[in-house]
Amino acid sequence: MGPDTTVVTLQNGMGNAEEIARIIPADRIYVGLCFICAMREKPGHVNHLEGGNIQFAPFIPTPEGTEKARELSELFANAGIKTRAFDAAEQIQWYKLVWNIPFNGLCLALGGISIAELYQNPENVVRARRIMEEVVQAARARGYALPEDLVEFHLSRTETMGAFIPSSAVDYNEGRPVEYTAIWGDPLSKARQAGASVPEWELLDKAIRKRLNMN
Repeated sequence: MGPDTTVVTLQNGMGNAEEIARIIPADRIYVGLCFICAMREKPGHVNHLEGGNIQFAPFIPTPEGTEKARELSELFANAGIKTRAFDAAEQIQWYKLVWNIPFNGLCLALGGISIAELYQNPENVVRARRIMEEVVQAARARGYALPEDLVEFHLSRTETMGAFIPSSAVDYNEGRPVEYTAIWGDPLSKARQAGASVPEWELLDKAIRKRLNMN
């Protein structure tokens, strides 16, 4: 790495930027949250079901960081990718976790099922809504306001995903390591530190840990 090298992640979840900051200056780290529903059915074959945009933000919020995030966004936009720049990485991380925590989590906890299978039981959708609302509250407790209609937006778009299996459920089905810490562990720790009340999320976390034999 050179003295002006910028490090950009393309990711889910939380916690990895903190780890990267242990070895390079934190103000050179930028987070790119990927919003896409895609499944690798076999080597060389990707089934793209929905989405495909990337949101960029500096790990350390500064005016200079925001400007650099805009430059990164423009770079990817010139390559034909939908992008948007934000001021703070944690804000966009919570934005995506509002979907990832309940839907990735429930599909995993229920044995590696698809969104279509999840929606067969209306109680699962009710439970997902409660968890999403708790994640929004946790983000607010951390100082990050999210769009008022975000829960409804996620519910409406998820209903059309059909046979899509979220990444953690795919990893579980394939016997691969699951991103527990990034998607549930670290965010839940941050929510608790902020004093957020998240009982439904905690129940889901317990079910996920049981499914992964972590208890």
